[in-house]
Amino acid sequence: MPIAQVQAVPIKVERAIDNIPVTAEMLESATVAFQSVETCSSPEEKINLGSAACARYIDWAVKEVHRRELTIKQDYRVHWWKVLEKFTESETGRALIQQAPNTKQELDQLTSKLGVEGEVIARFGPELVSLLTGHTDPLTHFLQNDLLFRVYHSDEFVRPNRYMADFVRLNTSQKKNLRILEIGAGTGGTTLPIFQRCSPNGEAFCSKYMYTDVSAGFFQNVRRTTLKKWSYLLQFRTLNLEYDVAEQGFEKYSYDLVIAANVVHATQSLSKSLSTIHQLLKPGGVLGLVEITKATPFYDMVFGSISGWWSGIEEGRTDGPLQSTKQWNEQLQKVGFSGVDLSAYDFPEPERHMALLLSTALPVDAKASGH
Repeated sequence: MPIAQVQAVPIKVERAIDNIPVTAEMLESATVAFQSVETCSSPEEKINLGSAACARYIDWAVKEVHRRELTIKQDYRVHWWKVLEKFTESETGRALIQQAPNTKQELDQLTSKLGVEGEVIARFGPELVSLLTGHTDPLTHFLQNDLLFRVYHSDEFVRPNRYMADFVRLNTSQKKNLRILEIGAGTGGTTLPIFQRCSPNGEAFCSKYMYTDVSAGFFQNVRRTTLKKWSYLLQFRTLNLEYDVAEQGFEKYSYDLVIAANVVHATQSLSKSLSTIHQLLKPGGVLGLVEITKATPFYDMVFGSISGWWSGIEEGRTDGPLQSTKQWNEQLQKVGFSGVDLSAYDFPEPERHMALLLSTALPVDAKASGH
């Protein structure tokens, strides 16, 4: 049975967990509550206003660095600086700067209308120069007032996470004994909508849900707060995609579905990380990736401030970690996956910038023979 008609990458079609059909159109038709409905008429308007606000802050920071002849911190921030400087010189950047407010007061008025994302922009924008020169730690801004948790549950991330939740619900409603593993689950931004859709009353919907992250730091809080209703269904374990899964206590080729939301791009080697994920999946098992497929001023300005955004520098991803859907298709096929079977996007073009991508793990012998 077909998993979907592929969008943007017309290559693979026919795969799904246990042959349950789903299409991108089905997922993209989901009605998702818009958090900033009182101040913005649509998510697209919110994206455009946020991009303009970021553009103004980036422009101010670049000009100040040049004017004061400041020295950029000689680490990953050298690459971040090049991206920001290049943005102000680009046609897109110049157009957004022209649309943006001219004063800090006007910027504050604008960002106050943009919900959590506006709060992020207002917090990071004025600190860009300090961040670039190494005088401010970006993590302090993310952790203040639980901002990182809240941004992962904001309008910016909600649609692809909903697609993932709907895909899991569709499959687990047909088959209750699926083994599911989530990589880089972190604050539960993807896990929560999955459990809300699949288990609204706390009922079991799969045989195992393994909640993993590279660090155990999030586990206790998630168990006690965000996912408290479902804590009995969850197993927690650390997992690092840079290392062999068996050495970390995981059984190879044992999961029906692996979920990885905005985590694989932040690893040093996409090939290594995807190969590690392939080790976790049964032949025919499905990888559900939520990934940013196009850079935006918001991501370049905010997430570019943290070192993890630049983990792929040694792999040649010096302008940022992101991959297009076409690039993900190629990366997946290199390491024994079918490629991109389905791509369900957050918004239509030109605002499209994040997607749920589904891919199937081919048998190991097929991987070895190059098929």
